[in-house]
This record gives sequence, structure tokens and C-alpha cells, in this order.
Amino acid sequence: QRRVILVRDLMFTTRRLRRGPATASSSREILRMIGTAELAVVVGLLSQAAERRTPVILDGPATLAAALLAEALRPGSADWWLAPHTPDQPSAPAALRRLSLSPIHDADLGLPGTGCGAGLAVLPMVRTAAVVADRDRTAE
Repeated sequence: QRRVILVRDLMFTTRRLRRGPATASSSREILRMIGTAELAVVVGLLSQAAERRTPVILDGPATLAAALLAEALRPGSADWWLAPHTPDQPSAPAALRRLSLSPIHDADLGLPGTGCGAGLAVLPMVRTAAVVADRDRTAE
């Protein structure tokens, strides 16, 4: 019940910023209005990782929220992100669509409340794909 009230209040607070395309200015305003220090740090890390062309595995609805803000701050950042699954939260499918990310697995792979289950589950597959891609590239 508290979570529903919090989400409703935050949606009301940011209503005017949710109309139209997401911009760097609207993202900064959202962070200023409702962002926590943790959210700001994750947004900054995602933006910086994309600038440095460092892939990131996004796991959990809070990370997806930060990713939406980071993509608005630095368009094209989502090209460096991987979604291991669709978290079992109502906002997750919409966030993935907005980021144009297709999850590796259709099912929710996370462990409730941990935010790390799916990322750890797909990491071996990502490592294997990187090794195979590197092997194919050097064989050419």
C-alpha cells in the first residue's frame, strides 16, 4: 500500500515532465525533484559506461528507471546495455520498450528483492558469446 501511494505521488509530481519526448533537461529535472542519491549515482554510472563504450547488464526495475533517465541524458546509451529478462514489475515491459531492449529470456529470472539474479544467470552466456565472437574475428 505504501509503495502504491509513493508511486502515485511521484507520478503526480512529474506529470508535466512526462509529456513529450524525454530530454536531458527533463531527466535532470526529474532527478532534482524525486531522485535519491542512489538513483543519481546509477544514472551517472550508466551514462559514463555508455560514453566509454562499456557494456552493462541491467537488472531490476530500479536499474531500468535509471536507464531511462540516462538514455535521455545521453541518447544512444541503450546501445551498450543488455536486458537479461523482464523483471516482474508492471513498469518493466514499458521501460524495455522505451529503451528498445529485447530481454534475453522471456521469464523473470530475478530473485525477489535482490536485483542480481538475472544478471548473474546470463553472465556466463555473455562471456561465452564474447569468446566465440573473438575467436571468429581472429579466424577471419
